[in-house]
Amino acid sequence: MLHTMEEIIEEMKDVIKIGVDIDGTLTKEKIDKEMFSLSPKEVEKRMINLTPKNGIDVLLDTTHKIYLVTGRQERYREVTTDWLDTYGIPYIDLTMFPNDFYIRNGYDIPKYVGLKLDIHIRKNLHISLDDNEQVVNMFNKFGIPTCKVDNNFRHAFERVLQLRKDYKDK
Repeated sequence: MLHTMEEIIEEMKDVIKIGVDIDGTLTKEKIDKEMFSLSPKEVEKRMINLTPKNGIDVLLDTTHKIYLVTGRQERYREVTTDWLDTYGIPYIDLTMFPNDFYIRNGYDIPKYVGLKLDIHIRKNLHISLDDNEQVVNMFNKFGIPTCKVDNNFRHAFERVLQLRKDYKDK
């Protein structure tokens, strides 16, 4: 069935671009700074064995656009995409941190949050899901409705969609 340009534009208004973190958000386990003191091969072994969080299946049915924004370094792209493929997680884009980010900055939380915020702004993401309280607080201050993901991804996903609706209705 062919659609007019007006119909396509109207349909696109309802599509939400969602920024989603990976570790601690899609996965039950978090990757902490100690893990990056291990060899890249050991880190990869741990990453591929991470357990998905309850409720991530909600992503399989959504018509919204999922943009993954992770603090993982670019060198772990292959193991990350393998994990995402294993669990069938759909996404439009996967943005990772530069390989030298932690070497240049250590585990500097303000710079970590700042880079994630910059990525969200540049990609014009509408809402976000993250497990890091500092990320959640900063994004909300900058007008990006963001929910903290605890044990169940589905609950946070539903909450953040409601936040977006409330934000648009203001």
